Amino acid sequence: MTPSLLQDRAEVGSSAKLAVTHSSDRIAVVGGSTMDCDGIAVRDIKVNLNHNLIETLIGSNYTKWREDVEIALGLLDYEMVIEEEAPAEPPANASAEAKANKMAILIMRRSISPFVRGSITPSDNPKKFIDSIGEKYQELEKVEIGTLVGQLTNAKYNGGRCVRTHILNMLEIGNKLKALKVNVDETMMVHFAINSLPSTFKHLRSTYVAQNEKWTITDLISICVQEEQNMKKNKAEEKINMIQSFKRDFGKGKTAGKKKKEEKETKGLKLEGLKCYFCKKFGHMKRNCDKYKHWLDK
Repeated sequence: MTPSLLQDRAEVGSSAKLAVTHSSDRIAVVGGSTMDCDGIAVRDIKVNLNHNLIETLIGSNYTKWREDVEIALGLLDYEMVIEEEAPAEPPANASAEAKANKMAILIMRRSISPFVRGSITPSDNPKKFIDSIGEKYQELEKVEIGTLVGQLTNAKYNGGRCVRTHILNMLEIGNKLKALKVNVDETMMVHFAINSLPSTFKHLRSTYVAQNEKWTITDLISICVQEEQNMKKNKAEEKINMIQSFKRDFGKGKTAGKKKKEEKETKGLKLEGLKCYFCKKFGHMKRNCDKYKHWLDK
């Protein structure tokens, strides 16, 4: 038996073993294709796996939990059940909508921690269910808004990371505020970002104020990155010039000190080389010897 045939049989065997059951809907994977027991094709295996990617709601993470729920339901094409009101009259595809509602409720309930789940009023309408959860955490959203606004206004760039990352982090905070229905437009974000820059970017700040044209976030990031690169280049050149200047000054000082020492030694040798033949002492000649002059006066 060839290796390729063995591999094919192994893949078929592993696929045939995979079976997923959820409520009354029994799903099986046979030969790599997803089918239910009545022979109706199912969208994808993600119908059973997406709910595992939702962060469990514990109270303080409502915004993140709702975002995960919206993404998971959107991937399953069920997002309409939490966005649209239920129709007054049953639609033509009532069974499909009932299934979508049931799946959405199950996914949401499974992703809520037990102590939070007990405080939520049960409902068969997914939109009312998720809205009732949002109402309970409305006060918590106000606290989160205050925290995010504080982070945005107090953000300062200290040069520890690149300026691009700093501005993108501020933009992320702005997007979180938008998700909480706080209007933070692009012009405000540009002002917040510029005010967060240190004094080394004062030339850029003056240029922005002097111009009538408004910058976009993309423009600001490009300009700031270029400005930072120029500053790093100038700083590197200053260090090189400082090192070269120090080497020159050190070399001059060393040469001057050596020359002075040599002069001193030469001068000392000359003084010590003079010898008086009258008193036999070094440092002067006979004609300058005091003892010799005194002897002549006698």
